[in-house]
Amino acid sequence: MFQGKLVQASANFACFMTLNITNPAAAVIPETFRVSLGLCTKMKLDRYRVLVVA
Repeated sequence: MFQGKLVQASANFACFMTLNITNPAAAVIPETFRVSLGLCTKMKLDRYRVLVVA
């Protein structure tokens, strides 16, 4: 779902989320959502590296 509409996706489609790490309450992901994502990795990006590459 994206903005309330079903998105057609292939098996190669990946799910990405961004979390507000400055607010601990925003980083809580419900267990049912974690299970539905299957294999997923949570990463904390290094902002410096992102800015240097960009």
